[in-house]
Amino acid sequence: MSLTLKVNLIYGDTSSTKTSRLGDAAEYYVAKTSKPVRGVFSDTGGYDAISTLVADKKVIPFILSANHRENLIEDMDKLSRGWWPQDPDDPKSKLVYEDKLADKCSAYLFDGATSWCQIMMTFHEGAVKYVQASDSIVATGVRVPEMPKDSFIRSGDYLRRFTGRSDYGGVQARIKEFIRNSAMLPVPAEWSALETKGTDEGKRPVYGPDFIGQALTGVCGPWFGNILHLDLIATEATEKVGGRDIKIIKAVPFMFTKPHIDPDDPTKVPYMAKTRVDKRLWDKVPTVMAPDLKAFYELVDKLQEEARGMGSPIVAGQGVR
Repeated sequence: MSLTLKVNLIYGDTSSTKTSRLGDAAEYYVAKTSKPVRGVFSDTGGYDAISTLVADKKVIPFILSANHRENLIEDMDKLSRGWWPQDPDDPKSKLVYEDKLADKCSAYLFDGATSWCQIMMTFHEGAVKYVQASDSIVATGVRVPEMPKDSFIRSGDYLRRFTGRSDYGGVQARIKEFIRNSAMLPVPAEWSALETKGTDEGKRPVYGPDFIGQALTGVCGPWFGNILHLDLIATEATEKVGGRDIKIIKAVPFMFTKPHIDPDDPTKVPYMAKTRVDKRLWDKVPTVMAPDLKAFYELVDKLQEEARGMGSPIVAGQGVR
């Protein structure tokens, strides 16, 4: 498998089934290659949603915990570049570089980008030392402009500083770097993220992935091949409780593959989403699908095969068809 130069993202609110959708992706890659998928999980909700895939050895999980990594930022960088723990069951395991990564796994899952940003921000808050003589703090592992030196929380051995604009900029620069690292892996990479409201390149409001702050939300599109949005749609239903039919409105997840707008939103703010297929077949991609990444990627494969059968869009003397 050659260099992919491609990384995909799926984002949505809490309980929109992001981890389950990464499980769909894992099933897709395992079916294509007969090789397991590696997953780096940092959301505190865990990976119970795909525990069956873990039990079947289709997904090899590793828990990224700030409390167990002596060199946290270095290890995040290494994980994003394909380094892997000697013992994935041990959160303190040493990370090692491996040759021929594509022979060992079929894809990497990173669940998720928002958690990585939050972990890094917590690292910033704790990278200080208290100075008794001046009743102030000094930076240790992280030094940023505008660091509040006299604003901190101290309780016994517990010490945290407050964060400022430079901290957000530093964390956002790192997550951008780590995502781009993963795009250089010799196997596909899949990221998940929570949802937030930001602005695009023209300073227009847009909903998209949460990278702890709004600066990257609307401008991250070029980082990814496919961006899929999981939205919870109000759906009327009836459930039996104690012999009675109870009418309820469920929040049912659907997967959007193209930009869309909530029809009930008076401000008409769009949600980011995109699918990379041959432009001649773009209309064959539905705007919304049932939440199933395996089905989505199988559709993309089918359209790519159809595009190859159509030949080049450039015809001598006629330009683009």
